[in-house]
Amino acid sequence: MTGLLNDLMHDRADTLGAPDLDVATIVREGDRRLMRRRTAVVGGGVAAAVLTAVALPTAFQSALPSGDDRAVDPPFAAAFSAHLPVYALGSTVHVDGRTFDVGREVFSMVQTDTGVVFTDPDGTVWSATGSGEPVAVGSTHARHPRLETDASLVAWMEREGDQPVYAVLDQSSGEVRRSSLGAVPGMGWLRDEADPALVYAVDRQEVYVRDARGLVAWNPATDEQRVLGEAGGFTVDDVQAGLVAHGIDHPETGETTYRVGPALGEGNVVPAWNGFALSPDGRYLLGESDPDEAAVFDATTGTSQDAMAEGYSFSVFYGWVDEDSYVGLGMNKPYDTTPIDLLSCDVGAGCTVIAEAIGTIDDGVVIPIGESMDE
Repeated sequence: MTGLLNDLMHDRADTLGAPDLDVATIVREGDRRLMRRRTAVVGGGVAAAVLTAVALPTAFQSALPSGDDRAVDPPFAAAFSAHLPVYALGSTVHVDGRTFDVGREVFSMVQTDTGVVFTDPDGTVWSATGSGEPVAVGSTHARHPRLETDASLVAWMEREGDQPVYAVLDQSSGEVRRSSLGAVPGMGWLRDEADPALVYAVDRQEVYVRDARGLVAWNPATDEQRVLGEAGGFTVDDVQAGLVAHGIDHPETGETTYRVGPALGEGNVVPAWNGFALSPDGRYLLGESDPDEAAVFDATTGTSQDAMAEGYSFSVFYGWVDEDSYVGLGMNKPYDTTPIDLLSCDVGAGCTVIAEAIGTIDDGVVIPIGESMDE
């Protein structure tokens, strides 16, 4: 996702000419670039930690009302179940031409089948459906949150003292499950730390994390855990339909091989300089063919096509509505003060404006990418 979007776009707009605005920093942000470059040196230190890995007992809690006690506004429920694009300004969430107020500043956000889950500037994680008051469901890193979602599940990192803990909310039921899995005390939770403990993606009922063992697929409902690759030297951008969009670093050459497959080092090679988001069926990958060159890749063939919207100096795409439709932002210079358009695009076709002039970079528009829009 695209943490630090607002700050990075301000910086690029202030320091570079307009045509040189850096798509890479917006689509994935500086943290993810640091992760790509630094994971090559992680290696044995994290792998050795497997021997001392300990897991905290799994804990449940009911974070939201359930059954008849949980009222749902049908118009918002329909919009969320249809995956209609969402954005936020301040404390106001916009979806399907309507708004609802969550009573506190939205700092980062993801969209589920049921509503939105967001963080405030203090790092509290909130669940909101547009009906009733938002409910606090956890906490995470205040300045560098990372929320990941699929369907009604949302996952993030927490701390119990020095111990990393993975938290998963099922927004449809309100249950939260927590476990440290194979993370060990002292592991970091930022992408540029040497030994990170991360939540990478949610795919159906599985949460994909990095712990001391490497890449792990965890089913919170059954506590089943599958190790999909050893620790060190990789980054994961998304997982859909059991397919992992990932890069494997090669320290000897300084290069990275990008693949889409069922485990680290497996699957089809995709000529992506960087990846971002897989379509729900895992066929298409939003990414970059070269730095600042947005593209849509066919993960089954490795072919690509440009993904830039006509009529804009710059465009960035960050998520999928369905198997062949994706969403993004269309922007024109001066980037920090010109209103942004929300776009819907089809693979192999053009883009249409679905919400015009939703705000400016200076306004602090928040899109559902799960990471912070400010530093």
